[in-house]
Amino acid sequence: EGNQLDYWRFQTPENCEYFQDAIVKNGNIVISAAQTNACVSGIFESKTRIFEVDTSANVVWDWVDNDGNLKRGGGLGLKSTLDGGWVYSGTYNDTVIGAWQYNRLFVTKIDSSRNHEWTRIIGYQDIDGYNSFKDIAIDAEGNYIVTGQYLTGNPDFPDTYPTYCAIVTKISPSGEILWTNIAKAYENGPGNGLLMFTTNVNLLSSGNIIIGGYLYRTLPLDLQNEGWLAKLSPSGEVLDDPDPQCGFVSVQQPNTEINSPIFCYPNPAVNFVQFDLSYLPTGMFCGQITVYDLMGKTIAYKPLALNTHNILIDTRSLPEGIYLYQVACEQHKLYSGKFMVKK
Repeated sequence: EGNQLDYWRFQTPENCEYFQDAIVKNGNIVISAAQTNACVSGIFESKTRIFEVDTSANVVWDWVDNDGNLKRGGGLGLKSTLDGGWVYSGTYNDTVIGAWQYNRLFVTKIDSSRNHEWTRIIGYQDIDGYNSFKDIAIDAEGNYIVTGQYLTGNPDFPDTYPTYCAIVTKISPSGEILWTNIAKAYENGPGNGLLMFTTNVNLLSSGNIIIGGYLYRTLPLDLQNEGWLAKLSPSGEVLDDPDPQCGFVSVQQPNTEINSPIFCYPNPAVNFVQFDLSYLPTGMFCGQITVYDLMGKTIAYKPLALNTHNILIDTRSLPEGIYLYQVACEQHKLYSGKFMVKK
């Protein structure tokens, strides 16, 4: 019925932790999270944590991936494997040079005793934090169908304009990469007002693969979200790639700058609204976000810690209507816009 039955809080052993995924297994909940100390130290070190809690919120087991000192943060697409182990995906961070963070895609498999079996790293290094696997499906043979978003271009394709892609990879139970394919691609980018995101993968009874996501277009004074789907065969061949659907689903949102790097979603909001700051210029610090009603009354205010990339505002207590927001950043920059609350 949508009622909140319980609420638990778990202490993280690291400075910052972000829940990534959760599944129910035998009545318990298994949760994956990305740990990082970057929000305090400014030095990016990221690990994946997976833990199980029972129906009384007791932690049954708690595991952190320390294998090989790899700098990776994930937990997305967490799945229980056919042999009782776990598989998950995310972003592999090769290194940090100054403020640059170089990202590729990774998949990790651990056994039922939480021993590391294998990690597969795919793709070249990007520098905008876009590359990431997002979801995993497991077919009848135990193969892993992993999907995510990927930015092609330099250095792999030096003569190609950077292209936003949906990437799909099939990996055997032993970790062999069977095939990798680009399922959908758009030759565009933030400079031209388009971002492409991949969110889900599902398997049909025929064995075909369905992946989905959305396009986020920033047009002068408007935001436009478009959902997209693509169908692939079990061998990775693209069978169907229809045009995006849904058209305008967000309210008009003026900004102080065209192509504002701050994204606000879902819009309209019901229970919460999230602000994504990850596309701000590298190194830019924002100190606070304020939400107002149309009369100028402050509805919500949050000071922001260093390296904050996502802000969540609870809208459950807000009546339906239009609300304004303003994010104050260094260099006297203000990013403003509006969102709708609809119950």
